[in-house]
Amino acid sequence: LRLVPELDNASSERLAHISRWIAHLYPADPEYSVRIRPDMLAEWFLVTQIRDNPELARAIQKLAPELTPALLTLLARASDHLSQAAALFADILTADIAGLAPAGITAALTAHGGQALLDTELARLIGDADWPADVAAELDLQIDGRVLPHTRAAVAAARVKSALRSGDNAGLAILLDDLSNRLSGIGSYQDALGPAREAVTLWRSLAEADPAHSAQLAHAVGSLRDHLDRLGSYQDALGPAREAVTLWR
Repeated sequence: LRLVPELDNASSERLAHISRWIAHLYPADPEYSVRIRPDMLAEWFLVTQIRDNPELARAIQKLAPELTPALLTLLARASDHLSQAAALFADILTADIAGLAPAGITAALTAHGGQALLDTELARLIGDADWPADVAAELDLQIDGRVLPHTRAAVAAARVKSALRSGDNAGLAILLDDLSNRLSGIGSYQDALGPAREAVTLWRSLAEADPAHSAQLAHAVGSLRDHLDRLGSYQDALGPAREAVTLWR
């Protein structure tokens, strides 16, 4: 303790009190868990200082680009026990979502309890921006799997928006079907119907021109049946179900 500058001349009594306090916080017996983690204290201090100090919050927005990913990661981890951290995380991304989205996704993947909040914020910000097809595809590769489901749906919608300008109907149909499945995956069953129906329409037109696309049409019709089924529209689901059987037969 005497290596701490403020304690180098402290009395033995004061050092003994500090030692007992430390021992209470960090028991030597492995049966006991640590009661206070220094990183949690640092995160709490940082979040509260940024939240309560507008001048500091403005300075954070001008942080050097190479330092921003580290700050996003710290705030993402802090969101596990501080909901204010998720709001600060979103504020930083808002300043440059096009440039910071990859770092934001990477940071959000380090969170646990707060990941749902970060997922919602990322999805909102990504949905508000306009993305080139290649950038949206790269974002999609970052979140392959079942993590960040709302962000995955927002990225899928961004890819559809970009594909609408490409003139590639087959590629657009694939992305529409993917979007419908991702919307269904987050419980937005009604919203999933529009992309699913549009994918069926595109595949139907493609299959009429080239029967080699019949399998993709059958898949798309089957997906539409699944979405109707999840909505409880069982009667409406019969038509697509029968069509899918006919196509596969």
